[in-house]
Formats: sequence, C-alpha cells, structure tokens
Amino acid sequence: MDRVASRFLIVGATALVVTGCVQVIAPSGAGAPTIAPGPSSAAASLATEPPRTSVGPVASAASTVSGSAGPGSVVYVLASNIWLSAPDGSAARQLTSDGTDANGYHDPSQADDGTVWAVKGSNSLYHLDRAGHMLADPVTLPTLEHGAEGVAVSPDDSHIAYTTVGTGQYVDPRFGTPSGTFLYGGTDVANPDGTSVPGAVMSSLLFPSWAGPMSLILSDGVDLYFDSVSANPAQPQKWLSEQEGCLTDFDCPEGQSAAASLSNPTVSDDGSVVVYGYQPYFGPGGRRMSSALDGVPGEPQTRCLIASSTGYSDNGSLNTDASVYFYDDTAFDSTTLESTVGQGIWAFDVNLDADDCGVSKATLIVPQGSQPDWGPMAP
Repeated sequence: MDRVASRFLIVGATALVVTGCVQVIAPSGAGAPTIAPGPSSAAASLATEPPRTSVGPVASAASTVSGSAGPGSVVYVLASNIWLSAPDGSAARQLTSDGTDANGYHDPSQADDGTVWAVKGSNSLYHLDRAGHMLADPVTLPTLEHGAEGVAVSPDDSHIAYTTVGTGQYVDPRFGTPSGTFLYGGTDVANPDGTSVPGAVMSSLLFPSWAGPMSLILSDGVDLYFDSVSANPAQPQKWLSEQEGCLTDFDCPEGQSAAASLSNPTVSDDGSVVVYGYQPYFGPGGRRMSSALDGVPGEPQTRCLIASSTGYSDNGSLNTDASVYFYDDTAFDSTTLESTVGQGIWAFDVNLDADDCGVSKATLIVPQGSQPDWGPMAP
C-alpha cells in the first residue's frame, strides 16, 4: 500500500479508515448509528429534497469535460509519487521521485499560491514548489499510531489540517480519553513548521475540507460539522444530519427520506457546493451534491446523487466555482474489507440539475492516478 490504512469501530456502525477515508456501514437492526460522546452542537440542518440517482460514469472517446480545459491544475499521486498536471491531465510532470510502495507520498494538497503539501510515509510533511523543490526541510507532524492522512492546506497556505487516529496505545490528552467505542483520534491543524495550532484539535472529527481561510467542514462518519480555526475556538457546530429520517422503507411516511450516515465532505472554494458520502438505511447511496445557500455554513439543499461512487475511498476535489469535480475510483468493499484499485482519476462537468450530477459524462484524465486536488494556479 502507498499510504497508511487503519480500521475502527463506531458504536452501532462499522467505520473503516482506508486510504484516508471512513466508510460507514449502517447496521441492519433498528436504531441509527451513534458515536462516542463528542462536542455539543447546534440543531442540524436537513436537506429538503430527495436524492436523485445515477447509473455511473461511462467514459468514451466522445466524452468531454469543458471545465477541465479551463484554468487551474490538479496535483495527485501516481506510483507513490506526487504529480502535477492541467485539469484535463495534459502537461503532466513528476514533482517527486523518491516515493516507494513502502514509503510513499500521499494526500497531496495545494494552496492558492500553488505550493504543494503532502505526507511521505507515516507523518513527514513536505512543502514543495511547482517544480518539486522543497521550500523547507520536511517536518514531523504530531500524530497518533496510524500517522497523518487526509491532508488539506488552507487556501492562504497558513494552516494544514490532517486526520490522525490510533488505538489508544498512545494517548494525546487533546483528543480526550480512549473509550473503546471509537478509534481514538480526530483532526489536528498544524502551522507550516509542523507545530499544532493551540486549541484547534477536533476530537472524533475526520475528513477536513476548507471552506475559507479559517473554516473547516468535517465529519464524524455520521453527521457533517462546521468549525473555525481561531485563537479562541468554539465547539464544532453540527451542520448537516440525516439521522431523523426513516429506519425502514415499509413504514416511512410519504415525503420523508431514509436516515443516513454522512462522511467525506468536499467543499468548493467559493463555498457554494458541498459533496459528501451518503449511506442511507435503505435506498441508493453514493455521493450527494448539495448547494449551500449563501455559502458555507448556510443551509445545504440536496441537488443530486452520484450513485456510482458508493465505496469510493477518496473525497475528490471541486474547482473554485464547483463547475468540475475530480475524483478517483478506488473503492472499498465493506464485505471483504479490501480496497480495489480503480482505473484512475476522472473529471466531469457538474450539473446540479441532472439526476446524476453529470457523472455519466465523466472522462478518465489520469489513468492509475489517485487522490486529486484541484488548485487555481496553472501547472
């Protein structure tokens, strides 16, 4: 494997961190999945429209992605090293060459100024320019046993959010006390020198995605949360929850949707669209796309569902105005507890009015690539 993988349990649901992503499998019995006690939160905002479904991407020679010919670039992993290309996969160049299967680079993220951050191995954080030169010596991130994953740099290049989890053999009091009901850990936020921002730890919250220079959207594998990084941080606010829905389809009132677990959020730079994993108790799951009225943390409205993405491991990436979505199709099988490497990195023009969000016209832009992150700088 070219990156850290770990597994953990949530009370009433099985959650697994595989290549940086939690998969939450809703239990078959009654009752919604619950998690170990976490931070207090405000009332959840519920989506107002039922999800629409897709049949999955079918790439062809005629498939085109108009947005992928636009500005910006995509940084990604290929053969355990970091690469950079235009949004359509052209003009690709290799930024690192010393990554191996045993000690590879993973979770690259680029800031608006074009600099690239990535982890090598367990917890070594690298800062690279557009040519792959190190801008500073690598720093060691403070992590739990399973290292750092899910790296996300803030748009202004000032903070690096990442997930770290462990079994509780090593205890960091900032994450509370291991309870045995949840794999110990959460999200930490580092300065460029690798030191943690005081008070910025978000216990039990994973998958950080920046919604501005100081704001994050995260998930506990069940609900989505909004939080700010500041000198006097407040408790994370629950932003979106689907836990009040129906548990079974045979007695579900008309107009009410299924209860569901939410994970893996990705927010566009302008805060207008959020993509997140959607695993309902019944009916099709996958990735929902929702528009956030007045931007994050405005009330999100469900627009469409990418049903083909059920089990995909990486969060994917939106460009600034959410006109294009980039993702890789490596998938996790909750039955075999194994990951299946997909064809590579795909892109499609987002159409929030389409049943499938536009994914049926997706184009394979980087064969065998993974973990794409879009940025506004040209390659």
